[in-house]
Amino acid sequence: MAQDDLYNLEFLSLVAKITQEIDNHTGHNDKTLAEFVIDLHGKSKTLADFKANLKEMGADFPESFVENIDRLVLTLHPKHKKKSSAKANGKAKSNGNDALDEKDKQKRMFPGLALADQEWQPTVPKDVLMKEVDDMMAQFESSSKRSRPNPRQDASPPPKRRRMSLSPPRRRSLSPPRGRGYGKGSNGRGRGQLDERPVLYKIYDGRVQGLKEFGAFVQLEGIAGRVEGVSH
Repeated sequence: MAQDDLYNLEFLSLVAKITQEIDNHTGHNDKTLAEFVIDLHGKSKTLADFKANLKEMGADFPESFVENIDRLVLTLHPKHKKKSSAKANGKAKSNGNDALDEKDKQKRMFPGLALADQEWQPTVPKDVLMKEVDDMMAQFESSSKRSRPNPRQDASPPPKRRRMSLSPPRRRSLSPPRGRGYGKGSNGRGRGQLDERPVLYKIYDGRVQGLKEFGAFVQLEGIAGRVEGVSH
């Protein structure tokens, strides 16, 4: 690809970018207007001259918009790229005017980096800041003390121990229950019917299973299952 063709492609890319910026700001999509703004920028030596020339032509653009157009032209225009590459290869002129123009170009392309260094000043004095920190720590300690649980109040009482009886366990009789009128006796009568539960005021035979101070444990006979009672 010839050098002129590359130059034309880069210039068309710049025209398309400036056209888009103007369309976003004014709503007019006109490549001729974009080429006119680029040509006017080439005739201006400084950013102030570029702003003044735009005002003379009746283009009352905001300063932020003009500065943005200026940075795009300095960055994307092929003639500015050619100068930057020539300087990098050591072919640029070494007079004072070119050095001054390069510095001005860098300031216009990177305005944030061109600001002078400023001495740092704290927004809050040190004494006021330390006092706020001390107050915050005091509030934190007081809140932690209030939220800390009391071990005496939260401790649950120990479970009560069950008192174990020292009396020996009762032995279960292996012999079948025998009582009055049950089984074959001396008279040879057969076994009677067992009651499902004790009948009130009925007399049952019983076998003593254990003795205590307050009475004797008696197992009743003639009742289905194992039924015990206490005889005082």
